[in-house]
Amino acid sequence: MRKWDEWEVKKEDAEKKQEDWDRELFAGYSTVHLKNPKTRDGLFGIAIATAWWRNGFATELTQWVVQHCFEQLALHRISLGYFAFNPAAKRVYEKCGFVHEGVTRQAYWVDGGWIDEGNMGILEEEYWARKKQLANEQ
Repeated sequence: MRKWDEWEVKKEDAEKKQEDWDRELFAGYSTVHLKNPKTRDGLFGIAIATAWWRNGFATELTQWVVQHCFEQLALHRISLGYFAFNPAAKRVYEKCGFVHEGVTRQAYWVDGGWIDEGNMGILEEEYWARKKQLANEQ
């Protein structure tokens, strides 16, 4: 998940090492926490640095993680929560096949007030049906 400018010259010298480039271009991260191995339910989380918003990274990374979780890790479902005041996050997850499952009211205290958490999930059969449908549309 890196965006390089075409004119950017990456050279290592006494002042700039490879790890400096990596640190400067850090765009975000994602996690999948296996809550209970027996249920094969992964709790997905993602954070994108604000400088990298609106570049499609959240969608691309979420699609990759979902594919990896179902095709390589054989999970049964992936769950997630998002701040309900963030409609962009909800749109990303919907584009990736997640289904709205409910709201946890007043889940977080942020900036002097309570905010709700939206809850979404995707099941393995939904993933495979969606993958088949997208393949048939091409």
